[in-house]
Amino acid sequence: MDAKIGAYGALPSAELPTTTTRQPPRRERLACLRPAHVAAGLVAIAACAALAERARKFLAQPPAPPVCDWRAPDYAIVGGGPAGSVVASRLAKDGQHCVLILEAGGPYRGNPDFGEAWDLGEIKETDRTKNPAPTDVPRMWSDVSRVDNLRWPITSAVVAKMVGGCGAMNAMIYLRGLPYDVARWNVSRWSWSGVSSAYARFERRLDTRGRVARRGGGPQRGWAGPLATRRAPLYEQDALAQAFLETCQAAGHTLVTDFNAQTSRGNVAGPYHFNIDERGRRASAYASLLEPIQNAPNVKVITRATARRLRKDHGRGVGVEYVVDDDDDAVVVRPRRGVALAAGALNTPRLLLASDLGGRRVGQNLHDHPVVPLKLRLSTEAFYRTPGPFAAFSENGAETLWASPGTSVGAFLRSSKCEANAPADLQLTLFAPGQEEPHVDEVLADKEKSREFFVKRDALVTVALLRPQARHSIELNVSDPYGPPLIRRGPQDPTWYQPPRCPESFCRTDTAWVEDSDAAVLLEGIDFVARLTETPPLNGAVDVVDKPPPTDDTARLAWVRARALTNSHWVGTAAMGDRKDDVVDGDLRLRDEPSVVVADASAIPAIPNGNVHTTVLVVAARAAEALLRTSPLYNDWN
Repeated sequence: MDAKIGAYGALPSAELPTTTTRQPPRRERLACLRPAHVAAGLVAIAACAALAERARKFLAQPPAPPVCDWRAPDYAIVGGGPAGSVVASRLAKDGQHCVLILEAGGPYRGNPDFGEAWDLGEIKETDRTKNPAPTDVPRMWSDVSRVDNLRWPITSAVVAKMVGGCGAMNAMIYLRGLPYDVARWNVSRWSWSGVSSAYARFERRLDTRGRVARRGGGPQRGWAGPLATRRAPLYEQDALAQAFLETCQAAGHTLVTDFNAQTSRGNVAGPYHFNIDERGRRASAYASLLEPIQNAPNVKVITRATARRLRKDHGRGVGVEYVVDDDDDAVVVRPRRGVALAAGALNTPRLLLASDLGGRRVGQNLHDHPVVPLKLRLSTEAFYRTPGPFAAFSENGAETLWASPGTSVGAFLRSSKCEANAPADLQLTLFAPGQEEPHVDEVLADKEKSREFFVKRDALVTVALLRPQARHSIELNVSDPYGPPLIRRGPQDPTWYQPPRCPESFCRTDTAWVEDSDAAVLLEGIDFVARLTETPPLNGAVDVVDKPPPTDDTARLAWVRARALTNSHWVGTAAMGDRKDDVVDGDLRLRDEPSVVVADASAIPAIPNGNVHTTVLVVAARAAEALLRTSPLYNDWN
């Protein structure tokens, strides 16, 4: 007996005698198969197929949802706005994670404070509905945003305090950032190809008839995403908008059909795209992403729940302390996997400052797109359009002017200060006659004066600065550290606070949101608008009501400083970066507590070229992925 070497060592083997067995011919073997044998084989095959089908159905069934302990969910999200909606939808997608959303404001539908919005929109009692809510009606965005109880009481800011956040009350402009913006961030984990792909995954681009547009719009535009984007309904019938575009073209601008198809924006003009769906309703991130899953067993939204601070418990993780309805009794929720901060660029740093987390840069680098509003007096009836009876909106939706946000077109302008090969540093937006802009409240004494400013005979052009040099900061209110934060404008350079006086007696003089270099760029945009009103076809039909004084440059810059307003495109207060002292890293994790991610505009280190909301969605998606990649670091809460 020989030994053969195998995987487990030497095994004995025996030589067996070799025998030869004659196999019958194949024809004879087949003849041996009786019908009973064939039937038995078919039965066996059928049984295997049935067993495989049962296994397939079993595997296809979703796993049972978890039984959630809402004192210790898997994830807690602070803020139920656009960023919070994106994070929640991603974390809750597989149904296996318990996701808690804490929202300081009231609900998106059935909010008791909507009555004032209906009043501002002059909607009759008999026409007011729960669905659509005023937040669903594009024409009413400024009415909603002017309700004090739907906003945080923060001076010089329009910051939503309700489920849906700014996505429930902004002007719905959908504008991508640019490769130039991502390059300015200079964060190693961020690239334009990744950001562009993320934009596309959100987009459901519609054509002028409200149908999904699978073609056109550039190679990186999306058409199968959850958020509808389209031009303003009935935009082609807007005579003022068309005249504005023709005048821009006569002034040397290139007309484009889609700002989002451009990888750079120079001197261009064209229609905006908006988050408005096929029915003509606002397509907010909340309505598109969070509302469909809000009643799922693994998702819970607590409204009127104000987060006070994060509590770090000596290696056991981070809890969120909050109060409901300003109750004195605080509740602490202790998520097992992580926390997402999605409270916005003003409230997220307030939360970090109150928690002593994030390092010395928290609250710094606050900046915005400062804007100067210019009234346009119209002298032709052709430029006026009225939305008609509101009752038609529920039935006809996008076929009514209630589905239009009151703005449809804009332009981008490169100033003489614009660096070589850089995109435009100024953005012009045209608002229809009678459409109010809530930020102008800040430069006026009260809302009634603001309504006087927006007489129905006047249109409005806003001139926004896209790359401001001025930087501000967020501070705790020492008398109420858990309350709304304070904005410190600065540095407190006395040249910012010269005593210019506006022509109207009710104009404020202490805004000072821009420094002199910013004011000089804004002044070029203001002068460009004045030239547009002297260029066909606008000349003779439109005139700027209030212009800078035709005197020396010092007086003109002082006029701009006194008129420059915030635009509530706040960013930068918990900025990401590769340095160790940056608040969050490229995956948006807090440097000193990686189970916490910043998922909102706070993390954007330099403001994008145009409206910020779209880029916030991309930041939130990245933050959600970072949380999902995190192991359950803290699962021993008692």
